[in-house]
Amino acid sequence: MASNPRYRVGLYVRSLPADDDYGRQERVLERPDRPVADGRLASREVHVWGPGVCRQSRVAETPAGALVGDRLDRIAAWAPATGRSVEQFVPTTELRSAFTGDVRTATRFPALALAEFDGDDLAFFVPCRDRESVVGVDGRLRALEGDPRPSAPRSPGPPEESV
Repeated sequence: MASNPRYRVGLYVRSLPADDDYGRQERVLERPDRPVADGRLASREVHVWGPGVCRQSRVAETPAGALVGDRLDRIAAWAPATGRSVEQFVPTTELRSAFTGDVRTATRFPALALAEFDGDDLAFFVPCRDRESVVGVDGRLRALEGDPRPSAPRSPGPPEESV
């Protein structure tokens, strides 16, 4: 994979994952360092989030909430534009308060997600489903690391340099 000074990744990890997700998060957190050190990625960021967000809440108006809202909007636009779906991984549900009866719409987050950006544009998001299979964080990281195995989806991603 050629270097691209504009290409960066963001890892999104759940703050208190289930026991089986904890070890996986720990292993995945160091992996984007390799392509950054090799110069194939400009940078990587790690964002910690909870199990979900209610976009109508005051929390959504904070800087952290605005970042989450921006990412959700980008993902919602990116998925259909690229023939992918994320609904099973980032579902939206209605929650009803047992005390007040209020109904809120909430978006649930995966325990681990990866967003790739080319400049300010969302270039890829996982987990997602394409026409044939589920694309997960591990497979996508293998692609970013230059792993040639078929389970590492190759595109889209940082553009290859012309020879």
